[in-house]
Amino acid sequence: MNSHFFLSFFGHFYNMINNEAPVIDTQYFPSIAWWHAVSDLEEIALEKHEFFEKQTYRNRCHILGPNNIVRLTVPVIGAQKKIKTKDIKIENSQRWQSIHLRSIQASYGKSPFYDHYIDYIEPFFQKNYKYLWDLNLDVLTTCRDLLGLSVQFSETSYYSKNHNIDLRSVINPKKSLKDSLNFTPKPYFQCFGNKFECNLSVLDLIFCEGPNAINFIKPE
Repeated sequence: MNSHFFLSFFGHFYNMINNEAPVIDTQYFPSIAWWHAVSDLEEIALEKHEFFEKQTYRNRCHILGPNNIVRLTVPVIGAQKKIKTKDIKIENSQRWQSIHLRSIQASYGKSPFYDHYIDYIEPFFQKNYKYLWDLNLDVLTTCRDLLGLSVQFSETSYYSKNHNIDLRSVINPKKSLKDSLNFTPKPYFQCFGNKFECNLSVLDLIFCEGPNAINFIKPE
């Protein structure tokens, strides 16, 4: 059975029977696989009460620069401690926003749809965010709308180890997408490199493919 059909059909089924939406972790400008996992769902619950996990996409993303993959990380306070995701604060003294924006400009300034979308992206690097949760929620909402998806975001009200459909940490830099989600990204035009770099941040897809981006996220 197609993995995306499974998530969509059974996510809707469990939501009707148990009034519980599938659960997923928030991520910073999530990868194409993250959006693939939620694209056909009516609702997805964002995990708010887990302990923050370092070295995941929760505070980082990967884009394609002129020379190689660029890893953008939002610096946070207390990542070594047991702090709930909703309470993780951003370390704004490191001026990460200007670094990230310059990297995005250098990577996609000449991409086909840069001028169409940069005005939606720049505000994330101009607003003074205190909490990672607030930044990620704004990012997810904006990217969802740019992609034309209808999935609704809710928030978990408490932490639970058991959920009918649990997508937390399924999409992880240390895990193979084919093994964890049975998902293989489809190649699309990229600005740099001689080979296709799969599952980068959705930023890469949006700037390179524009309105056609949704066709690389939803299953055929």
